[in-house]
Parts: sequence; structure tokens; C-alpha cells
Amino acid sequence: MPEIAVIHAQQPGFNRSQATTWRAHLTWVESLCSSGRPFLILGDFNGTVDNLGTLTGCTSAAAQAGSGGATGTWPTSLPWWAGASIDHIFVTSGWRASSFGVISGPDTAGPDHRPHLSGLAPTPPSLNPLLRLPPTHPSRSPLSAVSSHKQRPHT
Repeated sequence: MPEIAVIHAQQPGFNRSQATTWRAHLTWVESLCSSGRPFLILGDFNGTVDNLGTLTGCTSAAAQAGSGGATGTWPTSLPWWAGASIDHIFVTSGWRASSFGVISGPDTAGPDHRPHLSGLAPTPPSLNPLLRLPPTHPSRSPLSAVSSHKQRPHT
């Protein structure tokens, strides 16, 4: 199973301190993306995919599912087409998004971000580098290699 990381990044703001903190939050996300471990990383990144730059090792669930992620997720006070898409779901290798969508209807009672949903599944073992096992000799199972250790007889 993947580890799940939820982020609410500092907004970049208009001063150096806020921008530095936002960049540090994204650096943390990139460390998860490039860790080689299976991750689902989601939340409020306070930036569009164009602002985020390259998160090496992560793929946008919206892009992977073919939706493009152009639906604005913030603020809900604006129509979906006028908002900014700053909330994201990213997956690392070993996972794929089969669907992605933003609930774009009006929301007058809830938070100021629109929820997004994605259908996620592990990739098949043949395509998943995290699940590939080295080939074994046909006459020996991985367990036979472990159990073939000879013990000295008790005397």
C-alpha cells in the first residue's frame, strides 16, 4: 500500500518569506516524489501545475487520467472556469489514475476549495518497478533458496 501525504502549502504571497516557505514545502513534496517509495500526495499546493515546476518522480492524477486538471478548485465563490486549479493529487510510480474530476457545482455552505476525486489503482506488476522481482531459477522457488541451508546435526 502507498503512503499518503496530505499537504496544505504556504501560499506564495507577495513577500520573500512567504515565497521561501512555499518553495520549502514543495521541496519536501519533491523529496517524497523522488524517494522511490509508493506515495499518494494530495491537497492544497497553493499553485497551479505551471507554478509548481517539475516534481520529479510524481505524476499529476489529472494529467494521467486525461482530464488536464483545468477546472478551478479555488475559490468556490467563482465559477469553476474562473478559479485557479491549486489543489492536486499526485502519484508516484506503482500507481495510476484511471479517473479524475473536480466537483464543480455551487458550494455556498462548505469550504472555499472544491473537492476533487480520483480513481487510483496499483499498476500491474509487469509495469510496476516497485513490484518487479528478480528472476529465479525455474527449479528453485525463492523459498527453496532460504530453506536449503544445511544445519549441523545436534550431538
